[in-house]
Amino acid sequence: MMSAKVAIPVSFIEDICYKYSNSICQISIVEGHRETQITGFLVGRDLVMSVYHVFHEILECSTKRAKTYAIFGFKGNSLTVGLKQYYFYDSPAYINADLDVIILQLKPDYGLPNGCTLLRERPSPYQKITFVGHPNGEPQKMALECPILSPDHRIVMESYDYFHRQNAQGGFDGVRDPNSVLVQSGIGNGAAGSPGIVPTEHTAVACMLTTGYPTFRSQLAPQDLNHTFEKAVTMHSLYKYLKNDNPRLCFSIF
Repeated sequence: MMSAKVAIPVSFIEDICYKYSNSICQISIVEGHRETQITGFLVGRDLVMSVYHVFHEILECSTKRAKTYAIFGFKGNSLTVGLKQYYFYDSPAYINADLDVIILQLKPDYGLPNGCTLLRERPSPYQKITFVGHPNGEPQKMALECPILSPDHRIVMESYDYFHRQNAQGGFDGVRDPNSVLVQSGIGNGAAGSPGIVPTEHTAVACMLTTGYPTFRSQLAPQDLNHTFEKAVTMHSLYKYLKNDNPRLCFSIF
């Protein structure tokens, strides 16, 4: 486990900002005049991973018609007009509602970005991870060295108690879920699908942001409001499910 005292090297930050900008995309889901934007990232040459809950209603309703596309590589400029749009097949390559994971397949298209496959490894969750995404449709934004909270952390315990009171029957499913961790990201709302990247020999994704807990934030002390609390699914959990659900797809990714 990486020590909290170890700083992420500058070269790693430069790699994320430049080398990996073609691997992390903004996904737009357009239904009539309504548009939802989230983050996704390449896990293969034509496979993009993101969060399932955003697509759930569209996939479950056969009468819904939505235009879904990805834009890769833009940063430092909020304008995406004129940038190439990459479209997905209607049927996802993989869905796991329990993990809140969806893997979409890009349609064949000349000029597909030369993105790097980020999931070269599935490291154990680190104490600190760097998240990169497109919150609220903004260009690529980073949240540096986000700590993963331990199960006995004060904020974790308080959040569990709070959500248990709000949902007495089911309790809080974010912290004690063995397939997820709670992190302080600071990247802001709309960061669902953002990969958490760790500096390993082969840069890897340790987890992916799935949902935030803005309601719980209202219960926190002022000194705790500098961070956004997010649930993140670990890539090791995805690997364990995928190797049983779809071994061929698992092999192509991991």
